[in-house]
Amino acid sequence: MRAELLEWVTNYPIDRQGGLASGKIGAVSHVAVTQTLPATIALRVAEPNRYQIEGSTGAGNWADISWVAVLDQAVTNTTQHGYYVVYLLSQDGNDLYLTLNQGCQQLSKDIGKPSAKDELERRAAIMRARLRGRLTRLGAKPITLGTPPSHRLGPLYEAGHVVGAQYRTSALPSETELVTDLEEALAHYKFLVANGGYRSTEDIIEEADGDGFEGEDLPFKKKYIAHRTVERDASHAKKVKAYFNTDVCMGCDHSMTDLYGDIGPKVLEVHHLIPLETLATGQITSFRVPEDFALLCPSCHRVIHKIGASDLKALQKLARK
Repeated sequence: MRAELLEWVTNYPIDRQGGLASGKIGAVSHVAVTQTLPATIALRVAEPNRYQIEGSTGAGNWADISWVAVLDQAVTNTTQHGYYVVYLLSQDGNDLYLTLNQGCQQLSKDIGKPSAKDELERRAAIMRARLRGRLTRLGAKPITLGTPPSHRLGPLYEAGHVVGAQYRTSALPSETELVTDLEEALAHYKFLVANGGYRSTEDIIEEADGDGFEGEDLPFKKKYIAHRTVERDASHAKKVKAYFNTDVCMGCDHSMTDLYGDIGPKVLEVHHLIPLETLATGQITSFRVPEDFALLCPSCHRVIHKIGASDLKALQKLARK
């Protein structure tokens, strides 16, 4: 992994000076960021079905800040929102950061850059507090990417930083140290996914209670919210609904159109059948369509979370009496 990181950080400032997007094809740093480094990181990830690894040197011209990210599909499959582990190269190329960070582009579009910066800092503080006492090699020192305050993304990346490590590109650590740091970052990431991410405890309780789980304890509510994060991801929902292309609940077998008319198909909710409550013990989680998903009416969806997220047959037995 060190060799691929070195190809990136050594060549990126030189390649970027070329300026033209057409110069990217075949450029050493571009290949490292978009191909070789993601492939190498994939070999270090214990659950390949769970993580998506990608890198970018900019959508068009060379970006001021290039990156390579590890995305947990239970949280997000895009760097525009959610949170993830990412390597960020500073604008001057002198520093490489391994950071547990947050997607900022969608938030900035939704509420504006100043408010997005404040919200990212608020969320980062919540996650940092959740990790208190768990850090060994990584720390909570702020990151400095060297972009001006007016830069579209740099200040937001800095605000979204939770914990991480800083490396001088002129003296990268050993392979062992780099791998150890990445493994720790992924362990913290996994812990956050299972424990509410950037939602406060109050928000977790309020959301679970609002879905009808007032009587459950906090550990259950955390597991429930982690599970619902997957189910409410727009990309997952779109794929699942397109595949099944039905208005019939897979639990009770009722047609939503018969019950509610034209809005019936929209009533169905996507349910992820893999129990995320086992994430902390290392269960491999996948996001295959259709194997790992079901379409359920709201009532059946609530029931299956009560009896066991993966037990579709038990739900059907209850609902079709």
